[in-house]
Amino acid sequence: MLVACAGCAASLTRADYTAAVGSPPVRSNRMLEDQRAEPLLAKLGERLPWAEWATSRLREVCEPDLATSFGSPNPGTIGCETRYTRLAGFDGDLADRLRALDAAARDFGWLDSADSSPTAIRFYETYRGKPLGDGPLVVDASSVPAVTYVVPQAGPGTSGCVDGDLRVSSVEQSSPWLDSRFAERPVYDPVFERANGPQLEAAARELLGRHRFVTTFTLLGQCHTKVAG
Repeated sequence: MLVACAGCAASLTRADYTAAVGSPPVRSNRMLEDQRAEPLLAKLGERLPWAEWATSRLREVCEPDLATSFGSPNPGTIGCETRYTRLAGFDGDLADRLRALDAAARDFGWLDSADSSPTAIRFYETYRGKPLGDGPLVVDASSVPAVTYVVPQAGPGTSGCVDGDLRVSSVEQSSPWLDSRFAERPVYDPVFERANGPQLEAAARELLGRHRFVTTFTLLGQCHTKVAG
């Protein structure tokens, strides 16, 4: 007997959502997201040759009625969220490295609509080494606000997908809580899941054995497709 899954639209069953994951629109979205992400992270690495780049990690999960990027539920859809993540280890001055990243991003046409890069740079240059609250910790790379760029979709054929965000955050050898910084979003009952590439915490610790800083570049892709009952 087929029973509707928790969180699914009332008239749809688990089998309906499972079938949707293998439907042509969802497979097409998955292919287009992959074709966009890998070259994008590769060309970013080419523009920042002073970094040691780890192998990329990919993780995709598809869930029933996954909330949109605005937090609203999206009933009757299969929502697939894909994170393409690449770590870069480097030395030198973090502010200068963020400026080089921002120059590359703007050349690529990525939009920093909230001026997050200048904000992050000003914060680091103003407060680095100063006390973080009332405790013994001081401001380091892990305290710096994340930088976010909007990366346009690859082109036609991505119906139901939104422009991806490239989120950039950093840690350094002195940063606490490395395990929590690289934890992946828990997913309890996915209809579909795939992952490949190194675990992020292990890759970060390896890079931090050779470099002062590690920056995480995560491109988020999210697509919603209507499920046929």
